[in-house]
Amino acid sequence: MKKVITLSILVMIVLSGCDQADDHKTNVTNSSGDSTQGATLFAQYNCSGCHGADGKTPALGVSRIIADIKDVRDVENALFTLRDAPTAQRDINMINAASSLSDEDITSLSAFIGTL
Repeated sequence: MKKVITLSILVMIVLSGCDQADDHKTNVTNSSGDSTQGATLFAQYNCSGCHGADGKTPALGVSRIIADIKDVRDVENALFTLRDAPTAQRDINMINAASSLSDEDITSLSAFIGTL
């Protein structure tokens, strides 16, 4: 039970744009991703399974609601962190999804999430 709570808290921190994500700001270009491609990726990776089709479901019941994230760069930074610096304490589903995303995929997925 303790591991589930710890994992949930860590997922919430990562998705809320924690300071660790700031390390990857250099990867963020101009947040000009293709939101149409991002919608395809959102469906392909079944993001709605945890975050809801409208992005208004807190994943694992505790994470930040992604539809409420106003700055697309916060989403990008969280995804870059999950992809580039995964740790055992983070949600394995997010790590697995992010690990296969290209920089372009991340900016597109983030652009789509910004439309929710």
